[in-house]
Order: sequence, then C-alpha cells, then structure tokens
Amino acid sequence: MEPGRTGNDILASTLQRMSDEGITGTVYTHPIGDHGHGAGPLIGRWDGQEGVPVRGDAVLLPSTWHSIELQATRAIPEWDGEQANCRQEEEAYLDENGEPLQREGNTWACAQGHSFDVAKQGYVNLLPVQNKRSRDPGDSKAIVTARQHKEMSWVVGNNANLPVLPETLDWVLCLFGFPVYAEFLRALKPGGRLLMADAGAEHLRELREIIYPVLKPARPAQNMAPDGFRLVATEQVKFSVLIPSAEQIGNLLVMTPHLYRASAEGVSKAEALRKLRVTVDVQLTVFVKEHVAVV
Repeated sequence: MEPGRTGNDILASTLQRMSDEGITGTVYTHPIGDHGHGAGPLIGRWDGQEGVPVRGDAVLLPSTWHSIELQATRAIPEWDGEQANCRQEEEAYLDENGEPLQREGNTWACAQGHSFDVAKQGYVNLLPVQNKRSRDPGDSKAIVTARQHKEMSWVVGNNANLPVLPETLDWVLCLFGFPVYAEFLRALKPGGRLLMADAGAEHLRELREIIYPVLKPARPAQNMAPDGFRLVATEQVKFSVLIPSAEQIGNLLVMTPHLYRASAEGVSKAEALRKLRVTVDVQLTVFVKEHVAVV
C-alpha cells in the first residue's frame, strides 16, 4: 500500500504475490472514516477479486486509515482434504513514507524533507491543524505556559494516530486521557506495557466543588483487559497536596477538561483562589501487550 497507487493496482500485485508464495485466498480493504467505512479506494471485495469498478480506480491518499480483511484457504489433511479458511482483520495507518523523524538542531525531519520545528518552549507539534477536532486548533498561551514547568521533551500529537512507528515503544502512559487501545497496541513492542491513570471518585474533589454547582457520580472502574492486552496489576493512589499559588491553580485548571466544562462563574471562582488543598485520587492499571502467535 503506497500513496498514489489505485486500489485495483494494489489488489493485482497483492494477488500475484500470494500466488507466488502458494497462498490461496482473498483480499478486501476499505478506508475507515469517523463512523465506520470511509470514502476512498476499495482494494478488492470478497466477491470481486478481479477488481472493483469505479472505487477500485480511486487513488490511495496519505494520512488515511484502512481496514485490511484477508482470508486464506487451505486443504486440511486430517479432514480428508476438506478446505478450511481463516479470516483476519487488522487496521492500518498509511503515512506519506513510513520513515522515522531524525532531529537536527531544533528541527525534526524525515528523509523526504518534511520537517517540524521545535518551539522555543521546547516542544514539537506533530498534530496537523486539520486533524485536531477543535474550534480552536492551536495551543493557547496558557497551555504552553503550563507545559513549560515540566522538565521533559514534549511532542504534540493525537492518541488516535500516534507519531511513532509500529512496535517501537516499551511503555505507553495514558494519563487521564481517552484511550485508543488499537493504536496503543500498534505502537507497543510485543511484551510492551500500557499504564492507564484514571481519575478516582475523589480526584480534585475540592476544586470541582468550587467550579461546579453539582458533582456528577463517579464512573465505575474498568479493569477488563482490552483486546490484545492482559491485565497485570492495579493500584489505587490517594493523597492530598497543597497548591500554594494562584498561578499554579490556574495551570492545574488549564491542563484539565474542567476549564472547558465549567461555567464562566465557576472558572472565575477558581481564578480568585490564592491557595487550595486538593485530593489526588488515581486508579493505576497496567496492561501488557500479549504475544500473538501467527497461525
């Protein structure tokens, strides 16, 4: 799968490669959109291995997601030669060239010349504006300022499209975020670990009581292992901490979704605070990526 090739061209070359390898089967691949199947080229159909009119002639575009559905058929000697088929569906992200970025000075660049500058605050933004679903797609001054207080390298991306190559990460930390387990699975090495940090029932309760008229009931903890992962450990961490200044209270509020969910009156109450003791209540869950045996 390469940008610029048509679905029918990819289908023909794939079937030829399968034939050369002695594999009998079918190929079906479709783009993925926001609500399932998306617009774009089809690469075969279960009942159309000779090519797909119209949509099979569409060109594959970069920065798109696809569902790859493959099927292989083989005679089973123990079943007196009866044919059995095995089906497998996987998701794939198609980037422009599949090559990693290398840092040179204050620029991250790939071999094709695409480059991303490191901001003076020390972070690099790898999330294109068109892929950030927001009315205000840029980072606000408050977010940038809050980020400067951490001694680490920051990369702005999208958890549904992590800017890393497949199976290159030892750990993924999802900190009070919206997990996309299929993408985490893609990025982690076999045996890699996913650490989920989710807010407990009492997390930042003192702040929430100030900015909201009524608190919503806590959501139950989810400890079921997602597909492709195995549950390793869980731990509840709970303590209190004093936030000693209005600036740090503001930074905390900016880095949470509460800034956007609270009313203007609630935010004003928080901005008027000079210090605040809050409860930290976090549910830690560790999953390990299972080794999948290829049959």
